[in-house]
Amino acid sequence: MCKAPADRVALVILATGDSPTAFGYALKWLRTRWPRCSVSVVADEGSGAYERAARSGRASFLTRPVTTEQWRATLRQAQRAAAGKEDAAPWTTAVPEADE
Repeated sequence: MCKAPADRVALVILATGDSPTAFGYALKWLRTRWPRCSVSVVADEGSGAYERAARSGRASFLTRPVTTEQWRATLRQAQRAAAGKEDAAPWTTAVPEADE
């Protein structure tokens, strides 16, 4: 059994492994426990049931392999949400191109 964090939770990252139904229940629990927390889901490409569960649970959905820019965007969004600058709802999965 895990202890709940003592401080505010800014970001939760979930990897798929359980059934989509169990996964959906976990997302609902997270939203109940930490409604303003950013949640990101990492899954293999073609995981439609997990993506639907993630979207219905207001989580962003990333497919493996997750790029450095996608991780950066995930962390930026969580920081902005924690600072009250935007909702913890998911950001678009489109990531801006890196300047070269």
